[in-house]
Amino acid sequence: MSELSSQIRIRLEGRLEILEAAIARYEAFDALLKGNWQRRAIEEREAVYRFLDEEPALDAALDHAHRVAQRDGWPPDAQARKVSTRLDALRRQLQTRVLKASWPEAAAQLRQVAGSARLPGPDELVVLEGTAARSMPLWALTLAPTLLAASIYGGLAAAGVMVSMVCFGLAVLPLGRYVLLADRLVWMPYRGVPLEVPLSTLKPDGVALARRSAGISIDAARPLSLPVLTSPVQLAALLLLYREGPLKGINRPPAGTGVILPGALSRAGQSADGVALLHPGGLAFLPRGSGPVFLQRLVATGLALPISETFLLEQLTRLPAEALGEVLAAAAPKAGGLHAAAPEITADPGARSGQKLRLRTAGAVVELPLVGVDYEALRTLFPWAQDATRQVP
Repeated sequence: MSELSSQIRIRLEGRLEILEAAIARYEAFDALLKGNWQRRAIEEREAVYRFLDEEPALDAALDHAHRVAQRDGWPPDAQARKVSTRLDALRRQLQTRVLKASWPEAAAQLRQVAGSARLPGPDELVVLEGTAARSMPLWALTLAPTLLAASIYGGLAAAGVMVSMVCFGLAVLPLGRYVLLADRLVWMPYRGVPLEVPLSTLKPDGVALARRSAGISIDAARPLSLPVLTSPVQLAALLLLYREGPLKGINRPPAGTGVILPGALSRAGQSADGVALLHPGGLAFLPRGSGPVFLQRLVATGLALPISETFLLEQLTRLPAEALGEVLAAAAPKAGGLHAAAPEITADPGARSGQKLRLRTAGAVVELPLVGVDYEALRTLFPWAQDATRQVP
């Protein structure tokens, strides 16, 4: 190292080491953002934040180096000047990538994009997930066989069939994956930029199913439309339940202390098939086909979703025991079903036979087949289902 270089390094008081280390940091960061830089910034959000958090120290070191260079008249080939020039070039390269005219604007843009969507974390509870695909227009279904028939008469027609099949394949390629969490819906396209829809930003009537319930449209601060997706009805129902419904703020899986069984309800000389939920606080029964009305009683919506009773009851077991009983007591009777607290239920004799369980409450009888059900486990979970002191003779 020349005497001048040694003097310059001494005058920079350790700042040259900061500048030299920053070159490798910038080169690694530039490689990190290769390709779709917005998607990469979201996927590597913590790395973006760490990079930007080190910028104030680098700004101070650069400013000091520029002032010392002007004051002392560094030659063009001085090592410190080369390092400073290289850093300026790397910054301009990043500015160009994010389409900003200055480095402060580019840094602000990087931070904003990185925080625009929070991808599901490894420890976050996933409520529902699935994939979405393009809708398939009618012409995609009819053009291919039409051209196939025409191909019999010539090579050009055969080429047309090939092109048609390519179009057909593109029409059904999946678009990406959606993940519903307790506080947000995250859309992760296979190409493009992930999108986060906070559930708190959903408008009152912001959930709508596409024709034939194939897809879903979400009206929120950042609207989202998915044309064809897996579990569209379940996703719509959960969005309603988590937006302002009883599951709002509930970040836990369905409880293992609830059991859902098919059964029949008899009261006032009438009977109905359906499903029953046995939980530590009591019993709920919903007639078959009451899912849409039950959901409307759970949330303030005019949307009639073709949702199953079993799915809704299972989702409600995410609630704490006391809250679950309150929600079921308020909504189940309004959907044509019933809810009874444990002290209000009596069990008929013969439950130990393992064939069926009859539970009586307030003039109603719920009969549950026990074929394939571990009755010993059932009565351990729900002592009120086998309390001999209250059995009806």
